This record gives sequence, C-alpha cells and structure tokens, in this order.
Amino acid sequence: PALLERRVAATVQEAEVAGRTTVRSFDHRCVCRLRALEPRLTGAVLIAHTAPAAVGELVFRADARIYCPSFDFVDEELVRQVHAEGVYVLPWTVNEPEHWRRLIDWGVDGLTTDYPNRLAERLRAWGVSVGGAAVGGKE
Repeated sequence: PALLERRVAATVQEAEVAGRTTVRSFDHRCVCRLRALEPRLTGAVLIAHTAPAAVGELVFRADARIYCPSFDFVDEELVRQVHAEGVYVLPWTVNEPEHWRRLIDWGVDGLTTDYPNRLAERLRAWGVSVGGAAVGGKE
C-alpha cells in the first residue's frame, strides 16, 4: 500500500473509529488496499458519469459494499439490480429536492449532498427518518 493508505488506516485505528468509517475513492485500488490494511473499514467505490455493466462485480472486486455513482446515472431499475446483488447505493452529489425525492422513492441507501441541513429538513417534512443526515456539509 502507498503512503496515503497507510496513513489513513493508522489514523482511523488510532482514533478507534475503523468499525464506523467508510472509505471511498474513484481509485478502487485505494479502497481495496485500505480494506486490506484495516478490514473493519467499509469500502465504497465512486463512479463518475457512467453506468458500468456489472456493478456488483466492480464493487466486490474493490472489496467494497457500497456503490457511489453520480446521481444522474441512477434509475429505479439500477437500484433494484444493485440491491439484489447485496450492494448499497449511495449517489453523489445530490443538491436539489426533486432529485432527493426521486432517489429516496427509488430506495437508495443514502445521499451525498452539499446541503445536509436542507436535506434533513426536507426528509423530516416528508416523514423520512433522518439518522445522521445533518452531519457535515456547507450548511
């Protein structure tokens, strides 16, 4: 593993948060290396502006469990197929309420947004449990 992966693994181990930390990257080798160094980490693969043919295979090859596509490459059928393979779907970066609503209705497992407070407020208004939705972000 490269220096970055060793430092990330050491940091989460030192902070004793490995079991509740998710690592994600567009470089899926990085995710795989981190999981090898610290198996308690949850791995996630980021995909930009494309729809891979074999999502489950791509995710599992990186020793990950979460698929993070750009939100505009997600539809209801994809969510259903990926869930059937035992993979979670967490699209990024979703900033508009109409996109939040559609993705939630399709059953995504989470959303990445620049506006978590706005999302949490909207989720409450829709009667959806917010969990940790208001953590981090610009607002």
